[in-house]
Amino acid sequence: DLFAPGVLIDISMAAEMDADYRLTVADIEQWETAHGRIPDRAIVLLRSGWGRFWDKMVRYRNQDATGRMHFPGYSTEAARWLIEKRNIRAIGIDTLSIDHG
Repeated sequence: DLFAPGVLIDISMAAEMDADYRLTVADIEQWETAHGRIPDRAIVLLRSGWGRFWDKMVRYRNQDATGRMHFPGYSTEAARWLIEKRNIRAIGIDTLSIDHG
């Protein structure tokens, strides 16, 4: 139960343009067109490019003047789609949270 197939979806270009970018179902479908179907019970990892800021906490959090953080994440629709359509086992991301900031 501790091992599963893994896939890496790269949204770093979109996240570079929009710090609040969220993975969409269209992103997942585009990934599958290029790489094949995500296996059932897989682990889905999201590369936002935010990992390059992990040692610069102010930039990693990317807080605005009101204290709200801005970093990419999974959209609710994409997370539900992965669970319902691909029966995924786990998700991960290179930000502070799987939710956008």
